[in-house]
Amino acid sequence: MLKPASQTPLSSFFIAELLQEAGLPEGALNVITGSGRIIEDKIVTDDRVNMITFTGSLEVGLGIRNKANLKRVTLELGSNAAAIIDKGVDLDKIVSRCVKGPFYFRGKFVFPYNACVFMKNYTIGLLKNLCQKLKS
Repeated sequence: MLKPASQTPLSSFFIAELLQEAGLPEGALNVITGSGRIIEDKIVTDDRVNMITFTGSLEVGLGIRNKANLKRVTLELGSNAAAIIDKGVDLDKIVSRCVKGPFYFRGKFVFPYNACVFMKNYTIGLLKNLCQKLKS
């Protein structure tokens, strides 16, 4: 069962479609959409659900863990994703986003990335730009 965020259900439908085309048996993956507040309790407390994985906020993750009783629960709370900076990108634009990421909403929001991986030849320019943006 896959319950995507209410704001982004289409990517989950696309993944389900790809898996079906790849041969996943019908009924092996079910995509359920709707408000997490309404659906969460039903999924988490249903005896047919053996394991729950969740990626999102600390508050929701703790709520899921507390309601899951003896079910296995895996939580990814707070995001840990990297921006990969390759040749030919606008360094100034990318650095602005990388600096904003970890501090956006004072860490109370799962931001797309909070680490930067970059080509070795960008090291000096990128670090100078990064330090300058962090000071401002």
